[in-house]
Amino acid sequence: MKSKKITAAIIAAISIVALSVGLTACNKANPGYSGVESQADILFELNSMTADAGILDYTMASYLLSQDTELTKNLQIVETIALPIENYGIAFRKGSTGLCDKINSALAALKSTKVAEIADKYGLKDNVLALNYTAPTEPVDNTDWNYIVNKGTFIVGYTQNAPMAMKNGDELSGFDIDLPIAVVDYLNETYNTNIKIKFVEINWVLKETELSSKAIDCVWNGMTITDERLEAMTVSMPYLINKQCVLIRKDDADKYKTIEDLKNARVVAEQGSAGETIAEGLFKTSDEDEE
Repeated sequence: MKSKKITAAIIAAISIVALSVGLTACNKANPGYSGVESQADILFELNSMTADAGILDYTMASYLLSQDTELTKNLQIVETIALPIENYGIAFRKGSTGLCDKINSALAALKSTKVAEIADKYGLKDNVLALNYTAPTEPVDNTDWNYIVNKGTFIVGYTQNAPMAMKNGDELSGFDIDLPIAVVDYLNETYNTNIKIKFVEINWVLKETELSSKAIDCVWNGMTITDERLEAMTVSMPYLINKQCVLIRKDDADKYKTIEDLKNARVVAEQGSAGETIAEGLFKTSDEDEE
């Protein structure tokens, strides 16, 4: 069952401001791209009319639009704009192959039980990938696994990103909250360890820094797998499929139907996200392309 209470808690603070501003605001924003701190901020920008379109995860957009809230009732996904399919992965410190391998094997072992159960709970059963585990052919580095076992805590970095991670006061829920809890339980049982899980909210732009400084042990939060991230971090096998989508006000449905239409819009996306890469590409000049 989806939790409207938790979703409302995530967006309640911005919904009051957005509605009051949106009623009187005039949309005079110039075409171009602006970054925001979180995907939830995209809803605020659209309602306050400081943006015309937002690019964000389809998993989040479809989930929030399914909720009965004032903040989402006047918004819609532009289904005629098809953006690339992407895979989610879990990121660890570069070289943390032993820890990554243990997470991969746990996901594979739990795919027909806990993974399926949690995916169904958050409406993501059609997004879960095959999770076919293949053991590494090269020796793995267990330094980070031993570090976590010895300190007794596995720290997961997250941002609020429904339905992956949602916060209501001190209570956390979401697919990427429930799933690592289940995985750590499995690892404790399998390896006779006593690891506790801890969730730390991070600034998405600083995720690599948080990892390398050991402020967190992984980024488990609907992270799109890219070549750049594979180079900078050790990343798990893909576990969930997603795509980016375009969110607009319903009143603008006739104005924004194609990707080219967005070049006449003020577009927002979360800084450091796959959506930002697409948004920046829309407004890249020919001089920038040559560079």
